[in-house]
Amino acid sequence: VTNNWVFDKIVLIKDGDGNDVLLAGANSGMVRFTNDGAMWAYPIQGQIVKDIDVRGDTNGQVIFASTQEGYGHSAKFYKSIDYGETFTEITNGLPVNDVGNYAVAIKDNADNATDGQRVYVIAANAATSTAPYGFKAVYRSDDGGDSFTAIYTGPKNLLGYEQDGSDTGTSQAWYDFEATVSGT
Repeated sequence: VTNNWVFDKIVLIKDGDGNDVLLAGANSGMVRFTNDGAMWAYPIQGQIVKDIDVRGDTNGQVIFASTQEGYGHSAKFYKSIDYGETFTEITNGLPVNDVGNYAVAIKDNADNATDGQRVYVIAANAATSTAPYGFKAVYRSDDGGDSFTAIYTGPKNLLGYEQDGSDTGTSQAWYDFEATVSGT
């Protein structure tokens, strides 16, 4: 790979034919490696890919990716239904402007009827906001990540440095921003 790519998140899956597929989020997009690394494609280009999550109940077919703001645009949230060959931007219910970063979490629990259908996204403010990379909102999808509803918009800065969420300053959401959801 050229262009001095810096990889941030790497995920290994098997495609529908059982072949290894390596998806790597980087400072210039996403690289999709196949055929033991001999072939690669760029399903997301010109964006800083910070998060990649695989829906567990689909054996790698459904993948979510999010980008950080940069290169002249706001952060974006994507979904793939073809093992990462192509990605579609999801905007239904999510903010499309003034977002600095998104973190993704998928609820995978074998005992729950919503397995894989419940997807959470946490949004951080853009760097140019009054609280750069501070908390924006938590969103939930109950339809597999096709549409979202805000379930918490504050007033606490969940991404801030104060334990009680009282600060209005910056956070580390531009750097180390991850989300997870309990299986229970």
